[in-house]
Amino acid sequence: MNDSQILERLAAEDPFGNATELPSTAWSNEVAYAEIERLVDATSGPEPLERVVAMRPRRPWLAAAGAFTVVLLIGVVLLLAARGGTELEPVATTANVPPTTADPPPTTQALLGDVVGIETQQLVDGLARAYNRGDGATLESLLAPDAVVSLAPSVSEGVSPSAVSLPQRAVTGVLYGERIRFEECLDFVTEIRCRVSFEDEFSDLLSLGPWLQTWTIQSSGDGIDRIEVSGSNPARAAAMSDFQAFIDGRAITGTPPLLAGGLEWNRSPEGRDVYRGSVVFFAALANGVSEEAYLLVTDFHAALNSGNIDAATALFAPGGQYIPVEASDDTSAGVYAESTEIGSPDLTEYFTFWYGMMQTDWVPVDCSGDGTTVTCLTESRGLMTLFLPGGVARGTVTYSFGTDGLVSIVDRTVRTGGSCGPSACAGDGFDLRGFWRAWMPSQPDLEPLWPDGNGNPPGGYDAELARAIIEFYPVYLAESGISVPPQFLDGSLLEGL
Repeated sequence: MNDSQILERLAAEDPFGNATELPSTAWSNEVAYAEIERLVDATSGPEPLERVVAMRPRRPWLAAAGAFTVVLLIGVVLLLAARGGTELEPVATTANVPPTTADPPPTTQALLGDVVGIETQQLVDGLARAYNRGDGATLESLLAPDAVVSLAPSVSEGVSPSAVSLPQRAVTGVLYGERIRFEECLDFVTEIRCRVSFEDEFSDLLSLGPWLQTWTIQSSGDGIDRIEVSGSNPARAAAMSDFQAFIDGRAITGTPPLLAGGLEWNRSPEGRDVYRGSVVFFAALANGVSEEAYLLVTDFHAALNSGNIDAATALFAPGGQYIPVEASDDTSAGVYAESTEIGSPDLTEYFTFWYGMMQTDWVPVDCSGDGTTVTCLTESRGLMTLFLPGGVARGTVTYSFGTDGLVSIVDRTVRTGGSCGPSACAGDGFDLRGFWRAWMPSQPDLEPLWPDGNGNPPGGYDAELARAIIEFYPVYLAESGISVPPQFLDGSLLEGL
């Protein structure tokens, strides 16, 4: 018997054949589909379905889920119809809706750690502030008596007097221009973990960027119990190794090792002297300056600072120019408005006064350039800059070279009243001209040396004017609350004038 014969026999045996009328309570397919359309219309919003679809971007997975729901709904309705239900009753849900006050599931932040509170933030802020100031005493007060500071293996390897002492690292770190910044911290209940950015003079000079470290900190009622520093910096380690090779290549007799580890300086006084004496030279070569050009610049400054004006000016080519950019005004004593030829009497007098008599120390601290032009950030220290922040005047100087020596120096450093600007310094009395106006009228015999502190002194920048400034200016600053080193107050600078 084939399939067709089987179906015919089943139809013949069906008590309710095609001609049989359905009971009044039964649903036909047409009725079932009509009920589905009614339910869809009842659950749809006030917006027409076509508009809703046009307004919302269709997501394939949502579309598939919707199609599956409709098919499922059709199946349920047809099942009810087949069971002969008289009326489609709404079904009340009995599912328990979770209360809105229930704890949310754990988030990524909770898994990583919570953001630190105000007290912890104040602790790490104080830690960074004390370190950056070189304030070892404050750092000591933040640590528990038996605190342990553990550095990364690449940092602590080797021997250094302060490799594991955080207060001593801060004290010596000032000499290297070290500074730290806590960028973000997370609280892991038993410890605080912070992302720390570390920079210093070495990274600045060589444009290395910050060294990103991780500091793990544990603290109790007695202070910080443990600090563990981790994080590597291959680029920095390579640069420090190159610096050591540079020092070794110069073969300076008796030079101690510069490094005490892959990423650690030898922080002994001897090690710091080696670092300080060569880091600017090393960075200048790395920044494109030729060795010949750099040595010419530093020889000029060394001769000038020693008071050997003839040796300094001999480094210039014939007709070489000293060109100050800042114009003379009421707050910038001794700065020429026009370029001056090297070897001229007025420029020789100017150099002799400021560097021979006032013993100004003017040095390049960061240089870049090529074989013909070098631009350096310079620092000027001495009696005339004591009132400035840190007692240092900073400026940019550009040196141009020819075959016969220095062709020109464009000097943008103003040594009296420079960093605070004319408007800020004009009335504070600390710069040289302000001092002369405020103080020297009480010295009637000396005040005529430079009437009102305006213009150039009638007698020029000579020894008599230098003696008056050295004798009275430091005392004036000290009485005004400015810290003045003893050598400026004991009269030793007047010897030989």
